[in-house]
Amino acid sequence: MRWRFKKKWVAAPVTAIILLTALFFHSVNSKSGEGFCGVEKAGAIYFTGRACIWHGYQSNQPARLHIVSPSIDSGPAIYIVETGANARNVTILIDNTLDGMSSRTIERVSCSRMERKHMFSYRFNFKDCTQAGVEGGPFDWEL
Repeated sequence: MRWRFKKKWVAAPVTAIILLTALFFHSVNSKSGEGFCGVEKAGAIYFTGRACIWHGYQSNQPARLHIVSPSIDSGPAIYIVETGANARNVTILIDNTLDGMSSRTIERVSCSRMERKHMFSYRFNFKDCTQAGVEGGPFDWEL
């Protein structure tokens, strides 16, 4: 049985939605190939950047997303999420050098895998993470 639109005014919006979806995923794929996925600022989720880092992780391509998070008392904390080529690992650099009330250090967290919280979200859980100077074995982290 062949499915047809009985009204022509229905076909145009459906075609437009399919085309826009294809263009969105094409732009996400091309950004991941370049390696830089953008900057997420002030707690607002940057969906294109998070989709880009997820695609880089899934396809074993290098990708990098900067997340600038404001702190309560001073400058921002900057998280740099990186996926590596040919490996299923994720590195998160935590840059506190601009935060006057912190230790003003750059810390490296290495995680063995990255998961989406659920299918319709770009909130991530990082699993089996390790960090220099942190004892007690691997830990999980959410971003």
